[in-house]
Amino acid sequence: MSLQVPRNGKVCVIGSGVAGLTFSYLLNQLRPDVHIDIYEKQERSGGWLNSHHREVNGSKVMLERGPRTLRGKSDGSIVMIDIMRRLGQLSQVQYVGKKSQANRQFLLNGQGRLVEVPKNWTQFAKFVMDPISGGLVRGMAHDLLHCKRLDRKTYEDESVGQLLARRFGSTEIGDRIISGIYHGIYAGDMNEMSSLHTGRRFVEDEMKYGSFVRGMFSGLGAKPSEILSGELMEYNRSIGGQTQHNWTEFARRVKQSAMLGFAGGLEQYPLALRAYLEKQQQVRLRLGQAVASVLPGTGQNVVVNGVHYDHVRSTLNPSAMAAIFPEIQGLQHGDFKSVSVYIMNVYVPGTNLIRDAIAGFGYLVPQRSSQGDGLLGVIFDSVVERNYLNWQTQLPRHQDDCTKMTLMVGGHYLNKGLHLDLHKCLGHVSNHLGVDLAAYNPVTQNLLARDGIPVFDVGFDKKAARVVEECTRLYAGHVTLGGVGFARGPGVPDVVMHELAAVLHA
Repeated sequence: MSLQVPRNGKVCVIGSGVAGLTFSYLLNQLRPDVHIDIYEKQERSGGWLNSHHREVNGSKVMLERGPRTLRGKSDGSIVMIDIMRRLGQLSQVQYVGKKSQANRQFLLNGQGRLVEVPKNWTQFAKFVMDPISGGLVRGMAHDLLHCKRLDRKTYEDESVGQLLARRFGSTEIGDRIISGIYHGIYAGDMNEMSSLHTGRRFVEDEMKYGSFVRGMFSGLGAKPSEILSGELMEYNRSIGGQTQHNWTEFARRVKQSAMLGFAGGLEQYPLALRAYLEKQQQVRLRLGQAVASVLPGTGQNVVVNGVHYDHVRSTLNPSAMAAIFPEIQGLQHGDFKSVSVYIMNVYVPGTNLIRDAIAGFGYLVPQRSSQGDGLLGVIFDSVVERNYLNWQTQLPRHQDDCTKMTLMVGGHYLNKGLHLDLHKCLGHVSNHLGVDLAAYNPVTQNLLARDGIPVFDVGFDKKAARVVEECTRLYAGHVTLGGVGFARGPGVPDVVMHELAAVLHA
């Protein structure tokens, strides 16, 4: 749906996280005539991107308390890196190559050992010999023997756990392997997560091939498409401003990166956007000002905190919208939920405690491997940082010896009433790594990211569609919904593309 903003109109943006700031920046670029007010109830902007810098033994240390990398293959990553280029921040961009040590991922098996996720047939052969893959070969055979295409018109949403059990003939593969991936992406329980929203690739493979295994083999050897999406091409024509050749090469280089980040942490992106927006006469950033209500106005406008606007863009999670959108009944029944995640940063200066055999991006903990402590996964930040190359010089950054990691704890386990013991979690991680972390007196800091990730449960898409439809009807198209709850996926790049799509239709 297009934004209805007249010439020299007024737009209200609710939230100054990645979604709100990206939307505001892109709208300002495309429609510099529009007046933009950004409301943020916190005293800081950036949302869940939170790169904390603190002093340890006389040196500055960065500890990420939210997302820290971007997927190179995502269209949104291309847009973000280009925005940083336009803001004069390209020297801060860094990347990890696909063959880098930091691009290795691990899963924790039921015996407390880390097992590398395979990227080739040799690694796959080793993977199936580990207890973590119990039932994998049998499940793949079941999938092939019960090949049947889904009917796209009649398929009803189900949980990812149900979908996997149906295709593989048991819950083993889901419990031992796939549930770990859902911990890393959604901090969620795959037995509650919507197959249509979070397992779309599985559903599409069953619809097209009647089998997950056939779908997997169909993609082997296929080269990634170098054709850029229509949205990327339109972004460059309308905002980016590069020649077609330069834009194609720029995008190709981003896509060839396994992951990207910024020298000062991922929070550099919202900080750069904020610095730009604060210099624009048409933009006002209202930090510490919460929105009390959004009500239909008289005529072609919407009333926010008593001020009339031509358009309102909300970037809040659905679970946080009920209070300020009292007119939308679909938000008033508590149907939308979120999960909270404890972020525990661990830093040991002067020594590297992550041995080469397990050095990589980190590891995830499938539900079958859980030790009852609520641990979802661990990120090896120091491994990633040692493998970063500067975008412009393609040289590694200087990195002192250290061990830096982030524990992610809680998520759906918290929603089920689990009492967390972060000290116990750290002890379990010590066992996984084969080293007594406590003996090194690590610097630690904890942060609760409260209600940070929406629960994309079964039926979520229908619930969200009803809210969007009701919102459109009540506010005559003058309110649109963005942010992670209404984006195509949960990642930062997904959110960026959702905001870009809205602005391109302004």
